[in-house]
Amino acid sequence: MRTAVLIQARISSVRLPGKVLHPFGDGTILDRVYDRSARIPADLRPIVVTSTTADDDAIARHCATAGWPLFRGSLTNVLERFVSCATSAGVDVVIRVCADNPYVDPALSTALVGGIGPAHDYAGYRTPDGLPAIRTGAGVFAEVARTTALMRLLTADCGPMDREHVTWGLYSRPEFACHWVDTPAWLPETLRLTCDYRRDYDFLRDVNGRCGDASAADVVARLATDAPLAAAMARCRAEALAAAAA
Repeated sequence: MRTAVLIQARISSVRLPGKVLHPFGDGTILDRVYDRSARIPADLRPIVVTSTTADDDAIARHCATAGWPLFRGSLTNVLERFVSCATSAGVDVVIRVCADNPYVDPALSTALVGGIGPAHDYAGYRTPDGLPAIRTGAGVFAEVARTTALMRLLTADCGPMDREHVTWGLYSRPEFACHWVDTPAWLPETLRLTCDYRRDYDFLRDVNGRCGDASAADVVARLATDAPLAAAMARCRAEALAAAAA
């Protein structure tokens, strides 16, 4: 079983264009995501998976400077991009990481890789109310999928959500077998460490200033004792919820 972390990245974010190359700590958000992804045990180095559009030439240049593996494919059919990358690299199991999650947690991700069995197409965390955790704004989760399952989904009658969100069809269709892991008890359902909006970015830079390259558990512990930081996160979450309801 050959494994690799595939980091999904693009410049043309609607809410915060170019965010993955925004300054963060000593580098960029993408640098932090790559460094943390490299701590997830896998057979290959993490591969940055971006599009062939001119916008994403900036990501390609950044990867070339850093010496990272890069794959480029369709901008709109991200599922196809992932399948093409995985098959070209000979990867059997994909560990999908989003490039706007600078606090993606290696320990949580490692547990998923160890949990996917021969009969499983997908492995992921889910919240106490049954929601796939990757769909929350927590920003600390990866997810794991078999390349053969992604190929089946791509050749099936997949819709726009499947093509955009890669794994959507794996956990929403009964023909795919999922291995679910409950989110840890220490992780609050209100956690928001993803970067969608400018407010998120400013908040995450503040988190980095206070916590550095800390584990998700250590960031949660800091939030529990730092009222101003927790209040800033609550404002980020409120903005995201209001935008989703609009």
